[in-house]
Amino acid sequence: VLQQLPWDVTVLALNSTAVFVQWGRIKICRTANGLIVKYRVQYRAGPNGTVQTVDKPGDRSSGGDISIAGLSPFTAYYVQVAAVNEKVPGPVASLTAIPSFFKICYTWREPQAPNGIITDYSIQYASSGSSSTSTILGSQNSFRTPDSYDMGSQVNLTVVAFTAAGPGAPTAITATTLTRPPSVEVRVAIALSDTSVSLYWNSLVIPDFDIANYTVVYTRIPTSSEATEVKVVFP
Repeated sequence: VLQQLPWDVTVLALNSTAVFVQWGRIKICRTANGLIVKYRVQYRAGPNGTVQTVDKPGDRSSGGDISIAGLSPFTAYYVQVAAVNEKVPGPVASLTAIPSFFKICYTWREPQAPNGIITDYSIQYASSGSSSTSTILGSQNSFRTPDSYDMGSQVNLTVVAFTAAGPGAPTAITATTLTRPPSVEVRVAIALSDTSVSLYWNSLVIPDFDIANYTVVYTRIPTSSEATEVKVVFP
């Protein structure tokens, strides 16, 4: 669906159970993202009513109109008109997996080429040797698998974005649940003097687990061939 609605939308009551909806052509179409193939009229009774949808073929060159009957008498209705293009969305961007010991969390961003308003994300995932599970998330851009995997399980996940035009290109990622806390890469090491150094690293993120402490292992290199290894544990 275009992010720009048609101009000049008018709703007229024909009688107590029917309305006439009319809209003009889109005068500025910089956000069309493809050829307009139809217009979508959605309506509902009150702010919390069930949304009903009616599609009508059309293009940018002209507007359109439609009559909606079978409405409840003396009821306020919300009506929305949107244009639908022919293009589906591209793949989601920046799909990232954050593994824990028994589950995996995922985040992503909207496709760089959404070609309309993203209405849903479809998720399909499965561990090695098991059947896949599918779910629809709406427009949220994060997902957690159930807390039911064994440590060291490999999980394959695919994300697909949807607009009114249909599903877009899939994006897949493979991740493995943890068997032990991962190693921390030292980001910066600064020599403070000829006898001391400071180390800096990024904090670990393990979903649903708090980091109790870090262990620093360093090796002193004496003039002899033997090295000494010391472990320092601190919260």
